[in-house]
Parts: sequence; structure tokens; C-alpha cells
Amino acid sequence: MRGGGLRGAAELRDRATRQRADADDLRSANDRSARQQLVEMMQAMHMRWPKAAGLLAAAEDEVMGYMDIPQGHWTRIYLSTARQARRTSSSG
Repeated sequence: MRGGGLRGAAELRDRATRQRADADDLRSANDRSARQQLVEMMQAMHMRWPKAAGLLAAAEDEVMGYMDIPQGHWTRIYLSTARQARRTSSSG
């Protein structure tokens, strides 16, 4: 009886480890994709707005910082930022 419980716990641990690894792989792929999109955007901007493209390039890590936040929170962050922007623009 006790051996079955240990085996069950080990299986749960293994499954959790695989899920974390899968999530890390997905996060890495999303990060690469987002960075590629940022590079493409900076290249497109460079001819018309070279200074803005340079600022984005210099701040790449800060621009990509949202990727460290779990994806489930992105909508909340966006909504909070939008509300703050509305409050600031309507009160001024």
C-alpha cells in the first residue's frame, strides 16, 4: 500500500516537471518570436524614423520585459495601463 503511494507521488512529480519543461519551451519560443517581431519593426522604422528605431534597439530588454510576466496577467496589465491613461488624459 505504501509503495503505491510513493509511486503515485513520483508520477505526479514527473508530470509536474514535464509540464514546467513544456511551459519553459513555449515561453522560449514566444520570447524568440516576440524579439524577432521587434527586430522586424525596428528595421521597418529605421528608414523613416532612425532615432526612434535606435531608442527601441537600446531599450530592447525593457521593451521585452513583459515576456517575463505570466501570459494570463497580460490582459490585466493592459487594462490597468489603459485605465491609467484615460484617467490622466481626462483629468488634465
